[in-house]
Order: sequence, then C-alpha cells, then structure tokens
Amino acid sequence: MNRKKLATLPEKPGVYLMKDAQGRIIYVGKAKVLKNRVRSYFQSPSGKDEKTRRLIAQIADFETIITNSERDALLLENTLIKKHKPRYNVLLKDDKNYLSIRIDPRAKWPRIELVRRRKRGDRAIYFGPFSSAGALKETVRFLNKIFPLRTCSDRTLATISRPCIEYDMKRCAAPCGGLVTREAYGAIVAEVLAFLEGKGEELVGRLEAEMRARAQELEFEEAARLRDRIRAIETTLEARKHTGTHAIHRDIFGIYREGGGIAIFLLFVRGGQITGTSHQIFELELPDRRILASFLQQYYTADRFIPPEILLPIPIEDRALLESWLGELRGGRVRLILPKRGEKRKWVEMANKNAASVFRSEQDEQERMTRTLARIEETFHLRRLPRRIECYDVSNIHGRQAVASRVTFIDGQAERSLYRHYRIQTVSQSDDFAMMYEVLTRRLKRGKARNDLPDLIVVDGGKGQLNVALAVLEELGITSVDVVGLAKNRTRYTDGERRSSGERIFLPNRANPIHLAPNSEMLHLFTRIRNEAHRFAISYHRKLRIAMNTRSALEEIPGIGPKRRKQLLAHFGSLKGVREATREALRATPGLPAGVAERIYDFYHGAETNERGRPSPDDETRAHGDPPPP
Repeated sequence: MNRKKLATLPEKPGVYLMKDAQGRIIYVGKAKVLKNRVRSYFQSPSGKDEKTRRLIAQIADFETIITNSERDALLLENTLIKKHKPRYNVLLKDDKNYLSIRIDPRAKWPRIELVRRRKRGDRAIYFGPFSSAGALKETVRFLNKIFPLRTCSDRTLATISRPCIEYDMKRCAAPCGGLVTREAYGAIVAEVLAFLEGKGEELVGRLEAEMRARAQELEFEEAARLRDRIRAIETTLEARKHTGTHAIHRDIFGIYREGGGIAIFLLFVRGGQITGTSHQIFELELPDRRILASFLQQYYTADRFIPPEILLPIPIEDRALLESWLGELRGGRVRLILPKRGEKRKWVEMANKNAASVFRSEQDEQERMTRTLARIEETFHLRRLPRRIECYDVSNIHGRQAVASRVTFIDGQAERSLYRHYRIQTVSQSDDFAMMYEVLTRRLKRGKARNDLPDLIVVDGGKGQLNVALAVLEELGITSVDVVGLAKNRTRYTDGERRSSGERIFLPNRANPIHLAPNSEMLHLFTRIRNEAHRFAISYHRKLRIAMNTRSALEEIPGIGPKRRKQLLAHFGSLKGVREATREALRATPGLPAGVAERIYDFYHGAETNERGRPSPDDETRAHGDPPPP
C-alpha cells in the first residue's frame, strides 16, 4: 500500500473505492472524514473482526472522491455500487416489486390504480406493498363494488361521453357523462382513503348519519345503497378485529447470520395488518451493522413506499444520517427504531425468526440444486459443472417478424438481467436452422471476445438444432462450452394406440436421444428453462406483431408517420377509436391538418369495409402499395 497516498488523504466527506491487485473495485464506502475512515482499514488488525480482515487482505489500492456533504457521499456511494457491483458490497437482487394501491386525490376524477413502482416526486397516496397479488386484486374488487369510483383509464375517460355498464350496475358515479359533481365524487374518494387508512369505524359513523338523512328526505334508494355499503364495511372490519393492531404503517426488518451467509427479512405492516414480506440472502464478509445500513440505502432508493417507522433488529452505521435522508425522500419524518421490549420488540423477533427460516430453506434448495447440476454433469459427460446455462428459442410465422430469445439460469435460478431478445437480420424465409445459426454466432462471437461464455447451451430442438450449435462452436474455435438439444414430447399412433416419446435430450456424437424419467429433477430443470425461453420469445414476437399491425392500419395513410400515429392513438384512446371517429371529430383533432383528417376518414369509410370496420381485403392490399386485382 502506498503510504504517501494514505498520508495525503483529505479531512473531508466523500467516497472511497477499494481495489484488488487486478485493479477491480471490490468495495465502495462513504465517510464523514475520508482520512480517518480509510486509514482505519490499514491500522492494527487486532480490533477488527474476521470478515473485515478478509476484505483488507485483498486491498491493493484505493481511490477517493470528495463530496460537499455527508449526504452527497451517501448518494454517490449508492450510484457507484450500482455501477461497479463490488464483490464485498450489498447488492440487491432485481426481485419483483410487489403491487401497491395508488390514489391521486389531486386528479380531476381519481381512481384506484394498481402499481408496482412509486413514481419519484409523485404526490399521490400509496397503500402497500402487498405480497399477494390475488388478495390485493380481491380487495380492489371489493372497493370498486361498494365505492362507485371510475375504473376506466384516463385515456378511455377522455374519449367517451356517455356512461358504460358500470354505471348501470351502480358501481360507478359516471363522471364521463357529467352525472356527478366534483364535490360528491371527492366525498367518495375520501371514504375510500378513510377505509384504506384503517379509519373504518369513523367512516361507518359518517355513512350511518348520511343514511338516516337520506331516509328522512325520502331518498330511500340512496339510503339502501348506503346501508349495503355500511354492511360490507362492517363485515370487513369484524374480520380485522382479531389482530388487535392499530392503524399504523411500519417496515420491520429481521436478520440472521450463519457463517458467511446472511439473510435479511422484511415485514410490511400497513394499517396495522401484515400485507406482505420480502427477503434477500447474501454471502458477505462484512459486519452485520454495515450490511443492514447498506441494504436500507439501496432498498429505499428504488422508488418504494417509505413508512414513518422502520423497526431494526441491530444498531446500524450512520443511523441519524439515514433518518434524515429517508425523511427527505418521504417528505415527512422517518424514525429508525431499535426496540428493546414490548410489542415492537415482538415484531422484530418475528422478523428474525422468519429470516432464519428462509435462510435454512434456501440453503436446502441450493444444496438440492447443486446435486441436480452435478447429476447433469455426470449423466451427460460435461466438461464442468453447468452453473451457467443459456437456452435459445426462435419464434416466427412463415419467416415474418422472426425473433429469438436467450434466457440465462445461474445455479438453477433465472437471472433475468441476462435475458436477451434478438431480431433476425440475415434470414428472410422460414428457416429455423439458419435463424439459430445467426443468433448463436452473434452471441458467441461477442462472448468469446469478452470472455463471457456459458457452461452449457440448451437449444430448443432436436438433432438439427444441436448440429447448428456445434457448427457455430467449431467455427469460432470455442471448446469450453457444452451443448445439448431438448426436443418436445412427440406423440405417435401405433396399431391404434397412442404412444408418447416423452421429452428427448440430444447429445453430440450420439445417434439416439436420452429419455429421462418424467419425475426426474434434471428433466424438470431442463423443461423449466426451455419453457421460459419459449415464453420470452413468444412475448417478444407478439409485441412486434402488434406493433406491425398498428402501423399497417395508420402509417400507410399518406401524411401519417410514427409521431402523428402516437398522437392519434393518444387522442382517441385506441385504433378502434380512430377507426370509428366521425369526420368532424377527426377535423377537430389538435395538430391534424384537414387534408390528413379527410384521408383517414376515407381510408376507413370511403371504401367498402368488412364487418370489423376495416377496409376490405382488396382495399387493404392496395393501401399497402400492391396493385389492384385484375
């Protein structure tokens, strides 16, 4: 270590980057005083724990970046961790974001929305997250049933002028038709918010008073609707009473350490109810207090809901700084609480027990998957354990909109950050072999140059696709990658009996495929990977096909390009809205020249149309530039 460099460290806040002998960044940290923090790593190791000593043993060099404040250092640390992904930092997995309820009272006609991410700077009100999407959707169905808010999108609301069937079913107040005032609609929104905030009993009292007033005014139908709403709310409140909790919002963290592994478990408490859980497991040789602090930093920067209380199982570094920063993100005070006794301590102990449980469960799953991968290596005579498996699939309809997919599994688990789509560039006909050749050549040529190759390639197909993959590997001089072909189940009828071949696995230099037992763990893993590749390819192909169909219906009209097409779809809500628009509505479209409006109307109405309102097949062909039929 360069002692001169240590001697010239600044006494200012900032970020430091630790590097190994190869110059790779292995740890990023922040400091209130860079000089003190960085020097502490290279002082006597007697007071340091084993985890920190292992990190220090690999440090060969370091860099520092001075910031204006400790808060700026915290933000820069987050950015650099995401960019460099250092080995010894906490790296949050790209796990799914749970659903939350979003209501924006400032909107003209608010509605209940389900979202997965909180928009940065959004002033709407969020409830959640909820780990069970099914249970949440059932809750929203209940809310839509008893509180008559609109369920249509903003785009649909802007294009309709009369109530839909939801109004007839008494499930919408019909703001689209002007049948409700802003004040009356706002009162319904306030009722929904009160219910979601846990103020159900107060809400029932208000509704009962309103019901009696309506009855006295002889508005019996409205009074009956209020009575039904009160009963539904009371039923829900009764189901909640057994928990004995208050209408609070908290995140509760638990932690469990075993050897080099550490599990962090999170309980979401919203309105006094546990609405969901989340957990992540790391292999990190760092103090637990630093790991948990880093986890909090990264977790709450991902546009997530921040509750006013966060319960912690252990003390953490920079607690006051994190409280201040989280308060700024939330727009209100946030308390990081380390409970010692009472109800809050019981919540934390519950989270700790769950952290231990998920850690042991995942350890068992990892051991099972390691055994499965070892059996695959032995059964198929692979060069090494197939920790990284890539599977490829091709999707097209008679060569049109041809695409391919690549999915990547690491240690038997999907690694979605390494999924890729490919658009076929050199093959115009329906030739799956040529398409697979193109995709594998593009992928493996780049991977060889970057030293980024899988252990095993699985191609969706039989002997033909396998031979294509082997040819690409031979042409590129790659000898370290194994490849197998996975062919789908094939059914044949012999002597009137239905016979199934089962899934077949083709190997190089072997004429006949291998048939694995239907309940084999190896077969289950292979088919799961193949099905995921198929799903990923089909979804991309469908997306391109929809985009092509949309373009063919509008962009072939003279004067309509991609920008104007988007404007039309935004204004009318859908392609159907454009197709059914009157001549006057088209002329009144902002920014649309009168001549173009006439051409759009003539395109859909001036020629003979089919039952869907589209030009007839002959007219559609001519619209695409082909000559008319003789």
